[in-house]
Amino acid sequence: FTNLPMDYQSKLFQQDDCWGRIICRCEHITEKEVIQALNNPLGAQTLSSVKYRCRAGMGRCQGGFCTQHIIRIMEKHYKLDPVNIKLKTKQSNMFTKRTREGQS
Repeated sequence: FTNLPMDYQSKLFQQDDCWGRIICRCEHITEKEVIQALNNPLGAQTLSSVKYRCRAGMGRCQGGFCTQHIIRIMEKHYKLDPVNIKLKTKQSNMFTKRTREGQS
């Protein structure tokens, strides 16, 4: 997205405002790019799959800023409970339970 001309970026943003939300500050990755990475033909649904497909989390902070935003996107768009979100494999849980039970 950042390599596109400004007029084309504006057109994309007018079509879908997800193009205007920066998720990864270091790599300048938008919310739409994260969604596209999650909607790939392979059906990858892990945090690492996003990292390898759109570079979110590969910048200077190594995901310190964008990880929680990617988790939120996965939770919102795919109706996933964060406890079920994996880092890389079926055995690599990101979370084990909610720390504040009763809150969403």
